Amino acid sequence: MAGLDLKYLLEEPTATAISYYNKMRMIDSTIMVFDLGGGTLDISIAEIKDGKFDVKSVCGDAHLGGQDFDEKIMKYVIEKIKKSFNHDMLQQPTLMKRLRQVCKKAKESLSLQMESYNLNLDIDDDTIVNVKISQSNFNQLCDDLFDRAMRMVELALRTAQISAEQIDNVILVGGSTRILKIQELLSDKFGQTKLRYNANPDEAVAHGAAIIANALEV
Repeated sequence: MAGLDLKYLLEEPTATAISYYNKMRMIDSTIMVFDLGGGTLDISIAEIKDGKFDVKSVCGDAHLGGQDFDEKIMKYVIEKIKKSFNHDMLQQPTLMKRLRQVCKKAKESLSLQMESYNLNLDIDDDTIVNVKISQSNFNQLCDDLFDRAMRMVELALRTAQISAEQIDNVILVGGSTRILKIQELLSDKFGQTKLRYNANPDEAVAHGAAIIANALEV
């Protein structure tokens, strides 16, 4: 640890839960933090009672994040272009880099409640390809990713030995929680009124860690 005196290891979603509790001044409640970032999914469940913070479960998927949703769109577009133009993009690193950027843009646009997104990409000097991706199309492409995310939710609940009905607040953290299907699935599971979107991931983690550091005897 580079000569540092390690006092405590704190998972990021747990730090977010602590920060949220501190800012909202909640009394007895049970919180789930659902943190879906660019590369990982982290979930933490904590119970707050009589001012005490008890972490019930921490779990996640180290290989599930926004990049995986981008990859699904990329594969779809690559197949479309190969079928329509007999053009193999996999052999062109520069073009693949541009494709990744426009696919990320497509995902972000569909997360803004757009019904569809027209993806445009110039594959050579004379050819500009247009691929339309609908919201339903995107959901179908990413169906297995949504399933993996919800399996982690179920695992977190089982580990904590509580039901979805016992969760009072679900804090959504990370840019990929803007994906509409993710919000829909969590709403179906816990109820729309329990979802909380106002946690800044960077500030929340640092704030929660600072609270714990202040509470430790050093």
